[in-house]
Amino acid sequence: MPSLTDKQRQILSQVALGLRSKQIAYSLGISVRTVESHKYALMQAFGVHGTIELVRRAHELGLVESATRHL
Repeated sequence: MPSLTDKQRQILSQVALGLRSKQIAYSLGISVRTVESHKYALMQAFGVHGTIELVRRAHELGLVESATRHL
């Protein structure tokens, strides 16, 4: 399992809730570009190529809530 920073965990949990990058950026007080950079790094760390795959993999590893089980 990849080691995640606190910011990556925050972003991952909000991505799993279905929030868009702009919404995540606003809620965390960071730029959209920073959110996208973190999402890209997360996808690289998990070896996936898209947001849905990222959320599925995070759910499999127990990193996000079960609300994502329908993906």
